[in-house]
Order: sequence, then C-alpha cells, then structure tokens
Amino acid sequence: MGVNFDRERFKIFINNPPWSKGLLVPIVFYIIVYPDVLKKRFIKECSGNVMKDSLGKIVANNLLRGPRSFCLCRYCGKETNSSYQTFCDKFCVQEFQYRTRPEEVRTKLLDRDAGICQICSFPAHEWYKKISNCNYEQAIKLLDSLESELSPAWRKKTNIIRDFSNWEKNLITGEESCKLLNSGMFWESAHILDVQYGGGGCGLEGYRLLCVPCHDKESLNAISRKSETLKSLNSDLSEFEQLFDSVKNKAMKNKSDYLPNFITDKHLRNFEKYVEFQALEKKKITANFSKLVGFIDDCDYDTIISNISDTDQFSDNEAFITKSYQPESINYNEDRDIPEPFFDRSWTRKDKIDLIKLTTLYGKKWASFHHSYFLQFSVKKLCFKYNAMLKSGEYYQLLKYAESSELSDPKRFNSAKFEEFDTEKADNKLKNNISKNYDSFSSSIDSKYYSIES
Repeated sequence: MGVNFDRERFKIFINNPPWSKGLLVPIVFYIIVYPDVLKKRFIKECSGNVMKDSLGKIVANNLLRGPRSFCLCRYCGKETNSSYQTFCDKFCVQEFQYRTRPEEVRTKLLDRDAGICQICSFPAHEWYKKISNCNYEQAIKLLDSLESELSPAWRKKTNIIRDFSNWEKNLITGEESCKLLNSGMFWESAHILDVQYGGGGCGLEGYRLLCVPCHDKESLNAISRKSETLKSLNSDLSEFEQLFDSVKNKAMKNKSDYLPNFITDKHLRNFEKYVEFQALEKKKITANFSKLVGFIDDCDYDTIISNISDTDQFSDNEAFITKSYQPESINYNEDRDIPEPFFDRSWTRKDKIDLIKLTTLYGKKWASFHHSYFLQFSVKKLCFKYNAMLKSGEYYQLLKYAESSELSDPKRFNSAKFEEFDTEKADNKLKNNISKNYDSFSSSIDSKYYSIES
C-alpha cells in the first residue's frame, strides 16, 4: 500500500526460516530466506505434488497456511481465497512454472522472441524447421553453408546430425529424418544475468533467446571475467565488460546484493504477514495450553508441541476458518523468539533431583510419584517438568547428583503407598486425561500450524 520496505531488515531471516523442514514453501519466501538459491538455474526445492481429495479440496499438510486456514500462494505467499486453490491467479501460476520447469521457459521464450537470436538476429528456429524437413544430403549441405558463412562453432551441436547412423527412413513414405534432431541444437534460453551472479530462479524477463555460437561466446566472456576477478579483486574489469553486449552490462550493473528486482514490496509484505501470524499463533497456543493444564514450570512452546501431536486434526473447523486476526507488528531489532508466558517458579533444586532419582528407580510413574511423594505438584506438572529438564539439558546436569544421593526427605516418601498404588491403571488414566484435554484444546487451533512446527 505505498509502503517502501527496508529490504536489509529481512536479512535476519537468512538461513533462519519461520517454518519447519520438509514443507513446500512459496518461492518468494524461499528466496528471502535462502538468497543463494538464485545461484541455481531452477528452484526445485519449492516444487512438488499437492494432495487433494476426490472433490479437489486441498488436504495436503505440507503447505503453509494463513489465518483463514487457506493455503498460501505457492509463488507470492499471499493467502488464497478458498480450500481449492494453491495459487492466487494465472500470473502466479506462470511465474511459478518459469522457476521450476525448464520446458516452460523454452516454450514461452520461443513465442516472445520468435526464434530469433537477440544478439546477431539469426533466425535459429527457422533453420531448425528447415533442416528437420530435409533428407540427409540436403541437411549436410545446409550445415556446411551454415558453418562456412556464419561460424564454425555450429559444428559443436550439429555433429550429431552429420552422423548417418542417427538417421532413419520411413519405409512407407521414403522420407528421411534425424532421430536426435531438436531445437536445442540451434538456439538456447540464456540467462541475461549469469547464474553465478544470482541470475537464476528468475522469470521470463531474466531470459533471452540466443543462437548456439552467441551463447558460447557469452559464456566464454563470463568465464574470462570470473578468472580475472579471482586473480585480483582490484583489477580493472572494464575490458571484459566491454565484451558483453549492452543488455548484459545493464543487468550486471543493476543486480541486487540481496533480493532480486522481481521481489516487490508486496511480496515482502506477504512474508511479514506470515511471520506476524506465526508469532501470534505461538503466543495463543502457549497461553491457551497453560490455562488448560495449569501453570507449568520451565515449559516453553516447543515442549508443549512435542507433547501434543504431530498430526493434522483440525481441517474442518469452520469456526476457526471464519475467524479473523489482527496480527501484532514484529520488531526486527529484537530477538524473534516468542516470549514464554508467566510460569509458577515453585520448583527447587532438591525437588528436581528427587524427581530424577524416582524416575531412575521406578520409571515415569507420574501418578504414583504424585500420590507417594510430590503431593504439592500435580501429575501433569511432574510430566512437563521432566520434559522441560530433558529439553534444556538440566536433566543430565543433575543426574550425577541424583545417582549419588538419597531423597532429600526420605520420611515423606510413602513407599508402601507407592507399592500398593495401581501404577499401570493410574498411568493409563493419566494418558486418557491428557489425550482428552489435548483433543478439547486442539479444536480451536489451526491444523496447519502443527504440521509446520512438528
């Protein structure tokens, strides 16, 4: 909306994505987080099949979703408007294909440039069609004239045509044709800005049609320039830049150090909205879960997620789909981790050592520990405290003290009650209660979020 984004502030996300591994991320988001992907010809990491049901509804759990639970556009990252879309419009579909499908680039480039080399104006595709309609003798004559009058560099690709063993004859019509003949022997789709300088992963605007000799010459010039750069970073490269045509020189001078020109402020805003939504969801899920199980000492968001589920359970929640959010703005000058909610700090060092001691002797009998020793802590609190210590590494720091010491208050430990207590029945009851609470809580949370964080 007229807001000019400071692109440098998005550098905090480089190699630090706000999503989990194994997801099909929008291409624009992927470039923001992994700008080095532009040094590849195509962005294969964002391509892949999407699962749909029999009616065409998107049921895949490997796509990013927005506040309304609809998929984000796989190119620009904007939330789509229905459960049947993975792209905003035809433009985003086309831009996605340019960056993931080489054959799509060649098809559209041929239509745009009409098969004519953009440097020497040679009608490369016309020559391809002409030779494809010739017999062997006629094709050899055309190739001889092509190499003698224009450039001997044509022989690099056309040697296959000269090999008579690659030709076949139709027994019915008597026509001869080369089995291996293709348009790539005459023209190629060339990046205007070299891939090694970040010209990969671009749209059709980053390509031009070149004949084979012109493309080879351009590649040799780029290699010479790179070689000179490696020899001396302070060397004058003007003589090598003069070897490039004006289109190439302009692209070299206008190249961005971080994000390419095809990523606009609209795309950056889409990325910011997604980060804000993720931050809001982390706060809400942690706060809601703390209300459900009571105050949990030293338990963060990741611990909660690891104890809930890693499956997608909430795709049909219409109440959540129709709910709107007012995301909070993120501060790029601060740490992006979501702050933990307030937790009761009632655990002492002795209590932690005692808990480790009991789990070492009897296993994870949380209900039994509550009834026989930790009456001041609930069953759920014992479970989550143990998980929190494991996650933080505190468990291993205190383990040696637990092994070499007795319980801090042996008189308090009612071993008789522990032995009489039906631990198996109690633990099964605990699991059922936790599962029931999780299901109740999960009905108000977006399914996609768990697939992201799982």
